[in-house]
Amino acid sequence: MKKYLVKQPNHGKLEEKHSMAISRGKVHMVFWYVNEEGYYRDSAIIKADNLDKVFEEGNFPEYNDNIEVLDTFYSVSVGDVIVDLETKEKHMVDRIGFTKIY
Repeated sequence: MKKYLVKQPNHGKLEEKHSMAISRGKVHMVFWYVNEEGYYRDSAIIKADNLDKVFEEGNFPEYNDNIEVLDTFYSVSVGDVIVDLETKEKHMVDRIGFTKIY
């Protein structure tokens, strides 16, 4: 199993229209804000075999030994960013699947 960092948007710091765009999976908005200080928070580290399993584990956080909560953590949703802690690759949770963020 690998470790993945789940970064979730700080919707309270975003303009409403930008927050909605992120929640709808607008990758250009995620790309812009994920690297800006304070707009995304490190929410949890999830141990899983792949991105699909991160999504699955992250949607059943209660009593889950594979999740280490770092900050406020909600279920893994569209607009969240998953970082492979080994390779440092970033993927946004999209409406269907994942989109790599460069």
